[in-house]
Amino acid sequence: MKKVVKNALQQEWLELTPGGISVSRMLHAFARLEHSYGDPQRRFHSLSTHIRILLQLQKQYFPDASLEVILALWFHDIFYLPGYKHSEAVSTDMMRLILHGIFPEQTIEAVAILIMATIEHGQSDDRDTQIVCDLDLFGLASDAEDYNAGVRHIRAEYNQFSDAEWSAGRRDFLTGLLSRTTIFQTEELTTWLETAARTNLQRDLDSLPID
Repeated sequence: MKKVVKNALQQEWLELTPGGISVSRMLHAFARLEHSYGDPQRRFHSLSTHIRILLQLQKQYFPDASLEVILALWFHDIFYLPGYKHSEAVSTDMMRLILHGIFPEQTIEAVAILIMATIEHGQSDDRDTQIVCDLDLFGLASDAEDYNAGVRHIRAEYNQFSDAEWSAGRRDFLTGLLSRTTIFQTEELTTWLETAARTNLQRDLDSLPID
């Protein structure tokens, strides 16, 4: 019986199917992705928004990116609990479970390293790490309207925190990024997006209430 591809994201996922792996197995993995990203509280970090956009940006800016980069984009937020410090570690464990037997263990462990790099988005000499971290921060350079909408959606995800707690955490996040020599690591995005990102971050920081 022919499998029905129900959306473009599912089609993109199936295009990653390795030789010798059945479509049914890949569809089962996709269903697990959909389920995990489908929490209605996810206003920003969802499959249909954040992940879809990152995959589009990867094709646009880094069309020759490795399979490991692409898989890291799919899985880096599969577990997402606002305020929880170990979301990336849980995402890594879930990725290992879902991809076990589909992709080689060497590939899976390389993806794990890339996912864990998104905790701090720290400076790295590894090209794949740079690409994943830069794409994950791409929204910082959106136009002002889209940037503000993204912040509102993330705030909604953090609705269990008071305004004071949100502002304190947001201030730490913004000042940490602004203190870097560059926000982005790849030459491409540093050249094209650094100024826009810094403008947005500074405006966001200036809008926070003074303690």
